[in-house]
Amino acid sequence: MTQQEKIEFILKRLGDRLTRAYLETKPEQFINHLYEVESQKDDRLLEDMMFSF
Repeated sequence: MTQQEKIEFILKRLGDRLTRAYLETKPEQFINHLYEVESQKDDRLLEDMMFSF
């Protein structure tokens, strides 16, 4: 995934709490870390839903 795609994903997840301009000033490592944290939440939520039945 490109950095711009990761920024889009993060913005969709965090909504108004962060702005595009703010994220675009951050280094790539920050974006990558934030992306990983948010995408892992999706994985955990999916696992919870799968095993709760």
